[in-house]
Amino acid sequence: MAVKDGGDDVDSGNTYYENLLRGVELGYCSMDDVDQAVKNTLKVRFELGLFDPTANQPLTKLNSKDVGTDAAAELNLRASAESMVLLKNENNVLPLLPGKYKIAVVGPHLILARGPWP
Repeated sequence: MAVKDGGDDVDSGNTYYENLLRGVELGYCSMDDVDQAVKNTLKVRFELGLFDPTANQPLTKLNSKDVGTDAAAELNLRASAESMVLLKNENNVLPLLPGKYKIAVVGPHLILARGPWP
């Protein structure tokens, strides 16, 4: 169902490896959906340069000396500040009533919310 709904990361460990074919067999998605997801995944990886020689990939040059530096802390702070846009709910984009919710972003795909939905 994730593939049909646009979950294109078909290299998510064993989740897809062990269940994707069964999902197709049960009708949760079609092979056309799988083909589109693979196409999207490969396109993103191509755009990221993951098929280029490692000598051309700047991130492969990072090592443990690059962790915990002032530059890394500054970049983390900037990335955190820029990703807060959705949580600030500027212009009331999200259907949340001010002061009615407690929201925790626990991981890249999990958001816990408590409170009445409008």
